[in-house]
Amino acid sequence: MNINDLKPTETARIISLDGLDAKTAKKLRDLGMTIGQHIKFIQRAPLGDPVWIELRGYQLAFSSRIAANIAVERGGGAS
Repeated sequence: MNINDLKPTETARIISLDGLDAKTAKKLRDLGMTIGQHIKFIQRAPLGDPVWIELRGYQLAFSSRIAANIAVERGGGAS
């Protein structure tokens, strides 16, 4: 599953960034989105883009195209 499959307030753990190009994956890792990191899905804009998540105490927004390439598993607490 990926971030787009989550519902508002749902939490998940990142399991892979492999679907992203190297440049985008590096930018997200630099922002703290690492394998094993727990996230909380905040919301999706009315037309689907962008999506907002919370991780490491801050919110991050990015396109649903990027979210579709970040593999997660449901559960766990946001940290």
